[in-house]
Amino acid sequence: MLKGACAMSRRILLSLCIFALFAVGVASCASYAQAPPQSAESARIAAGEESGGMIYAATPSPAATAAAPGSRTQTQPQERMVIRNATLTMTMEDVAGHLDRIRALAAEYGGWVVSSNAQRASGANSEITSATITIRVPADRFDEALIVIRAGVGSVDNETITGEDVTQQYVDLTSQLTNLTAAEEQLQVIMDAADETEDVLAVYNELVRIRGEIERIRGQMQYYEQSAAFSAINVTLRRTPTPIVINSPTWQPLSTAENAFQALIKVMQGIIDLLIGLVIFVLPMLLVFGVPLWLIIRRARRPQPKT
Repeated sequence: MLKGACAMSRRILLSLCIFALFAVGVASCASYAQAPPQSAESARIAAGEESGGMIYAATPSPAATAAAPGSRTQTQPQERMVIRNATLTMTMEDVAGHLDRIRALAAEYGGWVVSSNAQRASGANSEITSATITIRVPADRFDEALIVIRAGVGSVDNETITGEDVTQQYVDLTSQLTNLTAAEEQLQVIMDAADETEDVLAVYNELVRIRGEIERIRGQMQYYEQSAAFSAINVTLRRTPTPIVINSPTWQPLSTAENAFQALIKVMQGIIDLLIGLVIFVLPMLLVFGVPLWLIIRRARRPQPKT
């Protein structure tokens, strides 16, 4: 009976530990539910990849290092984490050439092309009339890249630069990651000490849930790190419209007289052609059919002799 009481006491103690860890996990994830959801591009950035098959492996920031397992305090002051993006619409003569320059600029600055699209006029060999391209460049070269992109264009029709300070969100995620990591360590210790199958299963399920929360928080933190480290620049390129030249009419009497004379010659040619046709076609017809018919009619009109 004493053995059963000890087993019951151990189960009660184990249940209380699991409940306490569950409460810690809920408290640490309360602010995470307010974090903005990741878009499709955010998921790609968090995974360290972009279009074109290029992969970027981010170096952990000081805040991320402070949130690593076993580290409870942040030894360095938190720097501001700002996500800067730009959108430009420009008009120029050579759309294809400027599109190639922007692509080369992204590679030169250590960034990459996220997406690119070009439209051509009708025809197989027609030139590019408009294009859109999105690139990512290091944040410390963001302003320099904008200067290069603006250079050599006809006009900048629209330009929008945005900056989002996500420092507080990142700090909150760091705190949540620290708490969840500590809870994971405690759950691992409890599971290693558990003897009953039911106890091991209960702790394992809670451990799986905690680890899932940790992975989601790490993905969100990596998204913030990547977005702050590499700024996005979206550029729309349009070709300068071809001016329409309207020629004002002028009075040219010599040209008018020449046109009238040419018209007169064409009319005279038509009359002469008609007379030639009559002579060649009508005269033989009269000789063949008209003369015999005239003779028949004349003979029919001749008075008959009286008997």
